[in-house]
Amino acid sequence: MRTEVGGRIRLRALSAVVAALACAVSVLGGAHVGPAEAATPARVTDVRVVSPTVTGSTASLTVRWDRAGRASGYQVLWSRSRRMTDPRVASTRTRSLTVRRLRQNVTYCFQVRGVSGRTKGRRSAVVCRLTPRRVGQAGAVWMSKQVVEGTGTAATTTLTVRWPRVGGATSYELDYRLGRTVQAPGKVTRKGISGETAIVRGLRPGQVYCFQVRGRNSAGYGYRSPTHCKFTMPAGRRAAASPSATVVDVGSFNACSDACPGWSTRAPKVRDRILAMNVGVMAMQEAGSATDYLDRNLPGYTKACQVGAGRAEADHWDSQSLFVRDADYTVVPGTANGVRFAAKTHGACWVEVIDRSTGRRLVVASVHLLNGKGDAEDRERYAQTGTLLGRIDAQYQNQPGGMPSLVLAGDFNSHRSRAFDGPRVRLEARRFHDGYDVAASYDSPPWQNSASGWLAVPVSSWTWGVHIDRVFAPAGAHVRSWRIVEPMSGGRYTQLLSDHSPVRVSIQLR
Repeated sequence: MRTEVGGRIRLRALSAVVAALACAVSVLGGAHVGPAEAATPARVTDVRVVSPTVTGSTASLTVRWDRAGRASGYQVLWSRSRRMTDPRVASTRTRSLTVRRLRQNVTYCFQVRGVSGRTKGRRSAVVCRLTPRRVGQAGAVWMSKQVVEGTGTAATTTLTVRWPRVGGATSYELDYRLGRTVQAPGKVTRKGISGETAIVRGLRPGQVYCFQVRGRNSAGYGYRSPTHCKFTMPAGRRAAASPSATVVDVGSFNACSDACPGWSTRAPKVRDRILAMNVGVMAMQEAGSATDYLDRNLPGYTKACQVGAGRAEADHWDSQSLFVRDADYTVVPGTANGVRFAAKTHGACWVEVIDRSTGRRLVVASVHLLNGKGDAEDRERYAQTGTLLGRIDAQYQNQPGGMPSLVLAGDFNSHRSRAFDGPRVRLEARRFHDGYDVAASYDSPPWQNSASGWLAVPVSSWTWGVHIDRVFAPAGAHVRSWRIVEPMSGGRYTQLLSDHSPVRVSIQLR
């Protein structure tokens, strides 16, 4: 009974409270009471656009700003118009945002505003910035000089490395390592370079190193160059200290005088090119008609040897020959000899000469080996090189003092990029080296191939340079310089005289 009465009293009291609240609402004009409205964020200030970078073909910019009062987040707006027409929008809860995949070398404008719930603050002032330009693709490096420094086991080779200027680059990054690749597992040396030339010291003599370069600027890096590889000068091929050492300036030229058209027009120009090369020894290949012409029209030179000379042979069997400058050399009578290989335009001739200034004897040869790119041809060139060396050895095996220093020049139809560089392998076993590998100075770009194929734009092979026209120096000789003798202007050859370019190598004998 008491419980029922108490419950009724509490119910009446609650009803009175509800009625009082209703009156209060009525007095307030029936206003609706809901959740509190969010406060408007303050305007964003001090917007900065920083950290321009490039990645591949796009750019990125980072936008930063100061904290805005009452903001729980921010919106970043950007447009290519300073009026912020059709802006793109991104949201963030932090006070920075990196905007990616922008076009390079384009001006972008930015605004930032604070956000609190659904309430947006006023936009900031417009801030604009130009995106960076991509650093260009780097061209291949090449070596302009090399020298051996130090003695004994402390000897090292120093290279002067060069590359073409890269558009957009303010500096460069040069990578190199011992071996035939650069960007592979293993130790890679990286150097920051301010210009387009680097001096690389401390390399092991007689080893292969490979190089790559890429441009960089404050925004990032460009693409790396093609790989270029270099065999470093062995310690035993440093320059001789003696000022009286014998110097042999050798040229080699596949004139293609019979297989290629227009010889009668080319002939006097070939003669003039040879005279301008200023060499003491000139080895000629594919030179049946050229030999006849030069024998009559190359003043100051003597034909010293020719394959098949004086023999009634089929046409082109006599297409290798060698000329020496009379002011430099005397031909030793009865020493001219030769060998012919199966293909009628291939073979070699050699002769012994005496240097007029030093009295030193040497043997010089003009060589033309089998052409072709297959494994069988590689092996055949290896065999032909062995045959040639065997014939020359046989000629001197009973001579007092043995064979004089031997220099071989010609079209070997092989190069380091081949799967098996047979002639080089065979000759290196006899301590010869390709003048291209060991030269102290490179007076034309090493990637510029000696076999032009009549193309006015130089055929370029970045890794090694495809040089089938070669001069091999004997053991211990110092190769002073190497170059392809082909006039150029504006990146094009201006006077091609054959499908090969002549090569000039200067050798200092010990």
